[in-house]
Amino acid sequence: MKTTCIGMLSAWATLMGIAIAFAAEPEAAPEARFAPYSAEPDHPWNKLHRALFLRELGGRRLIHKTDPLLYRGGTFLFAGESHRQAVMALDQFLAKPAEEPIADPLKRLFLQRDLWAAFDYAAWYPDNWVLKSEYEPGAIAIRTRVAQAIAPLRLSERELAALPDNFSLAVKSREYAADYDREHPERPFLPAELFDPQGPWVRFHETSFGAKPMTAKHFEGAGGRAAHIAFLRLPGGRAATEEYLKNLTPEPPLLEHVQRLSAKQFPEGTMVAMVRRALAIDQQTKVRLTPLTELVQIRVYRRIPQESEANFQGDFGEQDVYEFILDRAKLFAGEPGLQAVRRDEPAEPHFDRSEMSNPFERDNPFAPHMPQLKTCIQCHQGPGIYSLTSMERGLGKDRKGSRENFRTYTWDVEVNYTVRAKVQQYNWGMLQGMLEAK
Repeated sequence: MKTTCIGMLSAWATLMGIAIAFAAEPEAAPEARFAPYSAEPDHPWNKLHRALFLRELGGRRLIHKTDPLLYRGGTFLFAGESHRQAVMALDQFLAKPAEEPIADPLKRLFLQRDLWAAFDYAAWYPDNWVLKSEYEPGAIAIRTRVAQAIAPLRLSERELAALPDNFSLAVKSREYAADYDREHPERPFLPAELFDPQGPWVRFHETSFGAKPMTAKHFEGAGGRAAHIAFLRLPGGRAATEEYLKNLTPEPPLLEHVQRLSAKQFPEGTMVAMVRRALAIDQQTKVRLTPLTELVQIRVYRRIPQESEANFQGDFGEQDVYEFILDRAKLFAGEPGLQAVRRDEPAEPHFDRSEMSNPFERDNPFAPHMPQLKTCIQCHQGPGIYSLTSMERGLGKDRKGSRENFRTYTWDVEVNYTVRAKVQQYNWGMLQGMLEAK
């Protein structure tokens, strides 16, 4: 409908606008983000990290927290000075890879993951007549060297087993509350029972979507290199949540011109959570899940408007939003590393790496200073159940009671769906072939 299109365009415009508000290092902050692998700034791993991932915008040096600031369709690293510096750093890294080896599995994992992102970015230009361009030679030079750099960073079973479960460690540290406090919503919390298979948080999947990642947009935003596990928790606990999902069958619209099917709304006090877990490449060139949590997002629905399209009239209800992002420096120092995002903290584009969101190569007229915790409402502004965009496919289908729209699963099923989808991508086939050819 017309109002739907306007709302989507408004949300997209805001998302584009926040893309340049990611975390630049404050003026007085230490340089750990720019030299994460060693206290020596010129260590080969640090030099490679800066050559490939350090960006500049408006006179400020920028570097990522989660995914490198590499945008699909971009030309960074493929031509000019950025290309020259990247090739030189990669050649130096490959010439003497064992000169100053780093044995820490955590650091090996994160350098591998960053290089994996760089490879996928360079593989965006396949060698065919459709996308072949003046940047193709530069992309080939980068991805060939990056694949060679990834090869020795593939993790062994021992190294994978040595990686910490930093979510569990964060819960055990008691730095944050273990449950939501309605009287003090300003206090971030990490649900202690989130992964408990008998606990109140329920993992679910839309039945008609098949063996595909449930949170498709997050999967795409991460390039398929991370698993996103979504949970639902109704105030009545696990049994109430499972019963709600089992009976969540949309009813046909009352009027022909009403396109959205009506679904039974969940109650106020419902919570949703999403956890992002890092994937890795092992020594057999297989994609493996790691215990590393890179991101946690939680929303609590304090008030839900009754009208299914109230957001188009400006009523977004009331949601308490919490987010935790991994701090690599703290993780490398032996801490859990999950840091609660402050309410005034500027947004970081861990989600969208599309060409249109590229602030380095596109003019961006939108306001850049939206706080990170305000960005969730742009994609999740619908009332209650309608804010769960990962459930829209199921909400839009009337099965007439013949089949459940949603089914509960253990969370590892979602991981299998994610890995299956990743290994079917063009860029993975290219990387796998290059790694196995060595």
